[in-house]
Amino acid sequence: MDSNERYFTIKINKNEKIKKYFGCCCSSYIEGVIQFLKDKYPELRYKQFDLYLNDSLLLDSYTLGEAGIKQGVELEIKFLTKDDNEENENQFYIGIIINEFDIMKIGLKKNKNINILNIKEKIKEIIGLNVENQELIFEEKILNDDDLLNDLGIRENNEIKLKIII
Repeated sequence: MDSNERYFTIKINKNEKIKKYFGCCCSSYIEGVIQFLKDKYPELRYKQFDLYLNDSLLLDSYTLGEAGIKQGVELEIKFLTKDDNEENENQFYIGIIINEFDIMKIGLKKNKNINILNIKEKIKEIIGLNVENQELIFEEKILNDDDLLNDLGIRENNEIKLKIII
C-alpha cells in the first residue's frame, strides 16, 4: 500500500470487515460510502442501514472530513429492521450546531444521568476537539459540565450550539 493512501474500515457484520480507501477525498460524502457498499454487496441494495462512528450516527450529507473519518477509523453498519427497533428505543439523538451550515447529530443511550460533560466527550470522540475547548449553549444559556440533560429540558432532536474556545 502506498504510504499516501488512506483508508477506513467498515464493519459489515460480526465476521466481516472491509477496508475502504479514500486517498485525499475528505470532501466525499457519507452518501457515497453507502452507495459504494450497496454496489459492492448486492445483499445490501434493498436493506436500509445507517453508518456509525463511535456509536454516533453519520448523516448522509456529511463529508468524510466533517464526520471525523480519519486514517484507520472503523465505521459500523446498523440495519434498520424490526429487530433494531428495541435497540433504537434505548437511544435518542441531539443535534450539535457547529456553525450556521453544519449540524452534527449524535446518538446517546437513554439515561437520566447524562450530563454536558458526556456530550463534550462524545464530540471529542467524533471530531477530536478537546473538551476544554468546547462551550455548549442551549436556549442562549451556557451549559456547565455537570448539568444533566434531563434537568435542562433537552430532549430528542433538540439542538445544542457548539462554541469553540481557543
